[in-house]
Amino acid sequence: MTPTIASPYYPIVFVRGYAMSDAEREATFHDTYNGFADTSVELRQVSPPDYFAVDKFEGQLLRFLKTQGYSDEVNHGLENLPASGNPAQGIWICRIYDEDLVRHTVRKIEEHAQDLYTLVTKTIPQRLQSLSVDLGANLEKYKVILLAHSMGGLVCRTLIQGLFPSLRRDPKRWIHRFVTMGTPHGGISFGNPPDVVKNAVTATLNPMDANTFNPDRMNRYLFYFGVAENQPAPRIYDVHSLGDSDPATNPYFFPVKRCLCLIGSDYGDYAVGGGIVKHITGNFSDGLVRQDCAYLVAGKPPDGKVGTEAPYSDDNRAFWANVHRAHSGYRGIVNSYESFENIHRFLFVTSKRTSHWRKSRSRHRRNRRTTTFMISSFCSPFVRFLCSSIAANRIRATTPSGRLV
Repeated sequence: MTPTIASPYYPIVFVRGYAMSDAEREATFHDTYNGFADTSVELRQVSPPDYFAVDKFEGQLLRFLKTQGYSDEVNHGLENLPASGNPAQGIWICRIYDEDLVRHTVRKIEEHAQDLYTLVTKTIPQRLQSLSVDLGANLEKYKVILLAHSMGGLVCRTLIQGLFPSLRRDPKRWIHRFVTMGTPHGGISFGNPPDVVKNAVTATLNPMDANTFNPDRMNRYLFYFGVAENQPAPRIYDVHSLGDSDPATNPYFFPVKRCLCLIGSDYGDYAVGGGIVKHITGNFSDGLVRQDCAYLVAGKPPDGKVGTEAPYSDDNRAFWANVHRAHSGYRGIVNSYESFENIHRFLFVTSKRTSHWRKSRSRHRRNRRTTTFMISSFCSPFVRFLCSSIAANRIRATTPSGRLV
């Protein structure tokens, strides 16, 4: 039987976040899966008489392989499948830093988006066709799922909002779903410290391209892709917007309801910068990205004024869920069981009940997580651990029973 792509089980493409130093880029280069195979082991609250138990999460990538029938494409993984395997259900890593390391340079985000474009529109479909996968006439059956962490989400947005439209290609034609984890869609905000402190921290986080997370720079690569630097780029949209969502005026728009934003709230476990960064970004953050900067919207600002934080309607907001995890580290948002639960539901559970859960459960979850977090920030490490453990288990206990999530 000829293998084919069956919705919603499209190829999954992981896009990692920013590697801020030569050492981190080298470590990324030597990691086959760019951090997406990282695991998580922590204590969980359980019933007496044990009270606590060791909870082991094998990581997102391995969980997709074990539970959803996906296969690893590395080292001819798709060519050596058993008869029951489907090479269309492959997991791919967009290795945007390989060329940077080889060339001893740091390329701009626009160039990283070009790498992603090549992977999505050429490398993957050509590989699948070589394995006799039925992708339909003119690849009509082919799409991918993008899962991105941190700046990887901005790389994906540069592809979706900038590169695809500049080539007169419809991103809806190529991308089925788009998930971001701790992505600074609204830039990275450091509250109100002196400018010298902000600039020093930004330069430390992103020394080779310090303006990547600056709203003016984001406005240019998201909304004026390919426009010369000396040309004006007026701010029409908030930088966390996907832009014009009216098909009559923008046939290349990407629907905001195809997007899920996972927002971290555990700033206390973010250790980058010796712990200084998390205190500057504040406790309503994952230690690096503020919660109010980590979600996506569509269209122009409701009040017509950029940067006023006027609330967007639900129809113009992406689905989102709050996860009590830090931006990265052993308690990071990527290697999180809760993140996987939300991603699994968004990608593969399509009932009306689940659609409602995406809105109401995520909103309820954020309120609960934020309350627990506010308590934990003033308590001892043990109480902080207890609060987060209780919250995590309460959420797990309230998910529908009898269903693999």
